[in-house]
Amino acid sequence: MGQRSLLVAALAAAAAGCGGSSAPIIDGAVADGRADAAPTDGGLPDGGLPDGGLPDAGGSLDGGLPDAGGPLDGGLPDSGLPLTLSAASPTDGLAVGGTTVTVRGTGLTAATSVTFAGVAAACTLQSPTAMTCTTGAAIGPRRGPIVATNASGGATAPQPWTYTGVANETDLPTEVAYCNLQFPATITATTGAATPTIYGQVYQPGVTEAAGAPLGVVAELGWGPAGADPTTDVAWRFVATQWNVQVGNNDEFQASLIAPATGDYRYTYRVSLDDGLTFTYCDLDGAGANAGLIFSSNQLGVLTVAP
Repeated sequence: MGQRSLLVAALAAAAAGCGGSSAPIIDGAVADGRADAAPTDGGLPDGGLPDGGLPDAGGSLDGGLPDAGGPLDGGLPDSGLPLTLSAASPTDGLAVGGTTVTVRGTGLTAATSVTFAGVAAACTLQSPTAMTCTTGAAIGPRRGPIVATNASGGATAPQPWTYTGVANETDLPTEVAYCNLQFPATITATTGAATPTIYGQVYQPGVTEAAGAPLGVVAELGWGPAGADPTTDVAWRFVATQWNVQVGNNDEFQASLIAPATGDYRYTYRVSLDDGLTFTYCDLDGAGANAGLIFSSNQLGVLTVAP
């Protein structure tokens, strides 16, 4: 065979060894009009990790944090808010305990524990922003912080809690000499509406004789269910009052109530000489340390609330 024939035969054999394909090579794969089965992106497999090692959208895109369905804040609820306390209502109750208190804040959980002036309470979670607590019993009057604790830490309410005591019939210096529910003796009101102004008077030797508001005297107006004694029943609620006028040696205070739900209630004043720790409860015919005065829960104002 001549040299030309040998060259032709060699070229034919080389073409047969390559399968006869002349298609170009793209990133190490043969382009054939179909989707590449091999990598097309510098060696990363299709549908894999095209972003430097982070999972695809179906996984975690945040450096290892769980998907939005799980906690993003070290164990707090999905709200992502830290534990805080913003308010409590009411902010006082009898030292015997049993007062129902609504505590509000953020980051509350079923495992949140709450103490009132250092006394543990039994609490039920209503939402991540509200709990209902029942106070425990304290040994005598005291005032201290409302503190919540859970796995995320602790928080303190802006208002302190006060366990109140009763001064009536004790003859202690904290018992007021005389106080009464002055006027009116009966009220009819509509649910949610303000009652007429309710007045009460106080006498304390060396304190109330001078003209003007007395120093160191706290007077409050409260209401509770018919038949409930405010010196023993935690269902009573009290509001602040303001000084009205001097009446001889007495100081008169005034306030109104927002009528509660339809029903029959009682109302009266209470007075404190120690910044709201202990109270002398007042009635229509007078109560206090003066001779012959005894508080009677049958001598309270009558509030009838209509729809």
